[in-house]
Amino acid sequence: MNLIISYYLNYYYHTEAAAAQAIGVELSIISNFILNDSFTFKHLATSMSGRNRNKLYRLLKYNVLSLGTAGLNILVFSIFYYVLGFNRGLWYVTSESIAILAAFALNYLGSSRWAWKANQTRISKIQTPQHQ
Repeated sequence: MNLIISYYLNYYYHTEAAAAQAIGVELSIISNFILNDSFTFKHLATSMSGRNRNKLYRLLKYNVLSLGTAGLNILVFSIFYYVLGFNRGLWYVTSESIAILAAFALNYLGSSRWAWKANQTRISKIQTPQHQ
């Protein structure tokens, strides 16, 4: 999504490339949050309490996480592309694919364990059978 938005802004509205890329990344993060909150982690979002129940708060957490995983993507790509020399032909795609997989894994773990982390006390009460 960010590629389409950044290209559209740059090509049709003559937005500076870096600004168009930043806008594209942020809009992509927001759309991914909406999809995750509505589908992937819906079961967690509905069981939250306190400030985690606030959708804007979860969006802020997800945004911080996503910007961090974007940094990981750039780091892993740079290591494979510049340091290890995976920079010819399909090796470029290989470098980017490895970087995307690393960032995806971190983003999923961070999302499930931090951005959509439910109140553990409430969950343990739900999951723990009552003994009489």
